[in-house]
Amino acid sequence: MFKEFKAATALFLILILIIPSALADGMIPGQRVCLVCGSHVETPECPVCGSPKECWVCYDCLTKNMSGTCMGCGKSRKESLAEQAADPRVLTAWPAVSCLASEGDPENLLRLGTYYQKGIMVSQDIDQALALFRLAGEAGYAPAWLYMGKLYDGGIDVAIDQASALDCYQKAADLGDAEGCWFVGSFYEEGDGVTQSYPLALDYYQMAVDKGDADSLMSIASFYLQGLGVDADTNKAVELYEEAANAGSGLACDYLGYLYMTGTYVDKDVEKGLSWYRKAAELGIARSMYALGYAYQCGQGVETDLDQASKWYEKAALAGHQNALQVWRTLNP
Repeated sequence: MFKEFKAATALFLILILIIPSALADGMIPGQRVCLVCGSHVETPECPVCGSPKECWVCYDCLTKNMSGTCMGCGKSRKESLAEQAADPRVLTAWPAVSCLASEGDPENLLRLGTYYQKGIMVSQDIDQALALFRLAGEAGYAPAWLYMGKLYDGGIDVAIDQASALDCYQKAADLGDAEGCWFVGSFYEEGDGVTQSYPLALDYYQMAVDKGDADSLMSIASFYLQGLGVDADTNKAVELYEEAANAGSGLACDYLGYLYMTGTYVDKDVEKGLSWYRKAAELGIARSMYALGYAYQCGQGVETDLDQASKWYEKAALAGHQNALQVWRTLNP
């Protein structure tokens, strides 16, 4: 048992002390990587941990293997590596991400690109990151185009470039990505880098809805509220918000909560408003959690209950609502 502990400790020290320096030049598609410790391998044995270059460790049972199937549990190498690469712990995921990216797997080309973007396990290199994102996208992986579009759109680690952003979103949309369709629609709605066209915006929003994005129904609803490209129709807008909410849009549930609580576009109905807020809160919407906390604190449609108020403010704070954190601290000095 003590020997196993020493071996595990030694491997951990390799991971945190040796590997980062060994990876200073980064990992590019086509290079080999040790699936035991994550270092580059250009020889029959890993120069860092001594494992044969064919060796891999099963993500489930930790058995070392050299063939394509785990001797311990029967899991395939491919399946094991895919699960390991998705592990949120970077040191655990790194060898699998590097290996699968080197084999041209688009999902892990995207992951490896984010490592270069953020300087995780490799030297930060935005050009290399963009090259990897593009490789993943050109392999037909829509999330890579979407991710790159957001970088250009928001000026994240690159200069803002609306034309490049739209091009990336369009490529994602062409691959059937619902969010890509929504972003293209938003460009036509706002006229960002393209001639403003409400009909085209509506077409793309509807494409997103048809691909399962309930939130895009809210964008269509806003067109009916404002009369953009369609005749203004408040009732139609509210119907679309309810359709979005019933299809699982937490944002739509939250907005309906606001409409009914305030009597905006609908007859005021506090009970119905709180019901929609509860549904939105169940779907993780922090603003609705905060609204429920406020309702219990002030007795808005419910009996005043500071314990319940504190509970909802706490949930909202943990979901990232800054005002909720301040109120919770006031109720819990």
